[in-house]
This record gives sequence, C-alpha cells and structure tokens, in this order.
Amino acid sequence: MRLGLCLWQAREDGAIDHHIVLVDEAHNSRPHPELFLGGEPQVTNLITELSALYLQFEALLVELQGLGTLPRKALERIRAAAQDYAAHEYVFFEVGDLSKW
Repeated sequence: MRLGLCLWQAREDGAIDHHIVLVDEAHNSRPHPELFLGGEPQVTNLITELSALYLQFEALLVELQGLGTLPRKALERIRAAAQDYAAHEYVFFEVGDLSKW
C-alpha cells in the first residue's frame, strides 16, 4: 500500500481538513497512459506557468481599465465570471478511454 493522493483545505476556524487516498498494491500493476500528468516535473511546471499566466492576465485587465478601454462594470463582469469555476471543473476529469485509467 502507498500514498496515492493527499488533499487539504484550510477551514475558517484555522483547522485543516484532509482527504487522503491510499492505493492498493494491485493498482500498481495496471498500465498507465503514456502521458501521466500526476508526475513531476509536469505538475510543478504547470503550476508555475498557470501562475504566471494568471498574473499577466490580471495585469492586462488593470492596464486596459487604466487606459479607459475597459469600463469598470466590464472588469467586474470578467472577474465575476471566474467565480463559477466549480461548475466547470468536471471537464478536467473527462478522459477519452476510461479503460486506460
């Protein structure tokens, strides 16, 4: 048995909740697809690149608003659109062939 996944969430009261997945040895014998994004360095590189992209996008919005090109109400609508991301997270769990996972 090995540690498969460990997620955590900070609660408002300062405590931390955990979701820990242990993987049975039998799972290790299953073939994995050639591209397995659970490994390194892909995950670290993905986080780095997405963080940089987020900062660039935020800077672009601020610049456009500062130039008067992007009205404040439009900026609020753009930022509000991101608040509903949880309704679209399912797309990251879709695979082309479930039998490969």
